Amino acid sequence: MMIFKQFILKTMIRLFGAKGFSKMYLATSKSKTYSIFCEKVYGRDLCQANMFDEEQLQKLLTSLNLNSSHNLLDIGCGIGKIGEFISDSTGASFTGVDFAYGAIGDAQVRTESKKEKVSFLVGNLNNLKDVIFEQYDAIVLIDSLYFVSDMPKCIESMKSFLKPNGKLIVFYSSTKKPSDNSFDLLPQNKPVGIALTQSGFAYETYDFTVNEKKIWEKSFHVAQELKASFIEEGNSEIYKSRIAEAKRNLKVHEKELILRNLYVATLQ
Repeated sequence: MMIFKQFILKTMIRLFGAKGFSKMYLATSKSKTYSIFCEKVYGRDLCQANMFDEEQLQKLLTSLNLNSSHNLLDIGCGIGKIGEFISDSTGASFTGVDFAYGAIGDAQVRTESKKEKVSFLVGNLNNLKDVIFEQYDAIVLIDSLYFVSDMPKCIESMKSFLKPNGKLIVFYSSTKKPSDNSFDLLPQNKPVGIALTQSGFAYETYDFTVNEKKIWEKSFHVAQELKASFIEEGNSEIYKSRIAEAKRNLKVHEKELILRNLYVATLQ
């Protein structure tokens, strides 16, 4: 994720906090046009608010290798449809955590019939011990670590929420400088890799940089295609935000200044 985008996200947190993100999540979850947008851009409508498409979803499912005896924690789950889908697909129990209380409330209502397997909690990534009191077979952070105030501290805290041999899976896009050499660009030398190593995790990485660029290209073109539909249903702001975000990120991708990696980690 671009430094500029990180600034926008942190500014939104400061100005609007959970209320601002709840409004965004609820608007997209109730938009029929956004549902079509997700199908066309990501390959499946899970109300994605990040760069997580079908290719990445399938890699995540393979990496998790869950069954009905497992439990999964998704930190920064948003509206929670990704985790709900994983639970439905694998039979695993699922808990989603997000500070956007409106999105969590909506997710709880939507999944009422699945509450034996699917649950949601309001919680802050920087203070998870206030809401999480059990351990999990796997923890997933999909584009959530941009919000953390201290990444090494956050990664270290994940150890207390993992069962022995549990997995910590992170999707993260990081920027680079034109002056960076090939050593600087290795996943283990980016912020997530450094934090994982410091906390004693062993991990494998997968590069989704090319995949992410394709998603941004699709996002721009599909948003343009659906512009009239967004406006007609009163969601012109969703259209504008998708277009603006795609333009900003494509500029960085065209300069080859962004990297997207999947980290699949276990404690040594």
